[in-house]
Amino acid sequence: MAAVFGVTNVLAENETTVYYACVNNSSGSLTIVSAGEECSKNETMISWNQAGLKGDRGEQGIPGVKGDTGDAGTQGPKGDKGETGAVGPQGEQGIPGLKGDKGDLGPQGPPGPAGDGSSSLKSIAGHVNYFYRNPNELFVPSIVSGEGFTIRRNPYIGNNHSITISFPSGTFSSVAIPIVQAIGSYSDLSEGKDPLIGRYTLYVDGRMDLTIGFKTTMPPWEENELIAGITFIVMETGTSLPTSPINYSISN
Repeated sequence: MAAVFGVTNVLAENETTVYYACVNNSSGSLTIVSAGEECSKNETMISWNQAGLKGDRGEQGIPGVKGDTGDAGTQGPKGDKGETGAVGPQGEQGIPGLKGDKGDLGPQGPPGPAGDGSSSLKSIAGHVNYFYRNPNELFVPSIVSGEGFTIRRNPYIGNNHSITISFPSGTFSSVAIPIVQAIGSYSDLSEGKDPLIGRYTLYVDGRMDLTIGFKTTMPPWEENELIAGITFIVMETGTSLPTSPINYSISN
């Protein structure tokens, strides 16, 4: 027993040292020996160190008292740049700013292209004939030149004749004035008289009816004989169209 206690005291000196002993096979007594020393024939060699087997985990202790706040640590290094955030909602409309000062006059622009000399005012010219066809058809008007109009013969009494030249809707965009001349070997014009009496009506939609009346000599006439030739030109003036139809009188 004294040997066992002696071992315990030795063990306390160094926990990492390996110890050796000889155990008597008969009595079980233990004798401390040095490393490398052999036991007798009736003894068995054993060895050990100070560390024993790991014990069971102890119970959780009660929490300690909260310690004082530690000193602030030194500032850490600058972090990496973060990703761009999403676009925010559009803000409200701001109030209008003050009116700015008037700007300086700009430089003069380059000259424009030369005009073609034409006018935007419309003019329509034409020539129509009025002749005696035959005893069955009697008097017939026809267009010799010009376009954009139609002609018709009006009822006649004796040697008083007339035709109407009609221009359709949209022909004129402003007030237009006709100039008319009639010639013919069988009209009163051949005798130096004023044979032409006429009128024209201008409508709000740009239509015009131009009626020309003249007197002829009395028959007989030969077939397809020219009674009168009528030349005219109608020219716009640029004045706005009337708000209601208006009638004008004309003379040769």
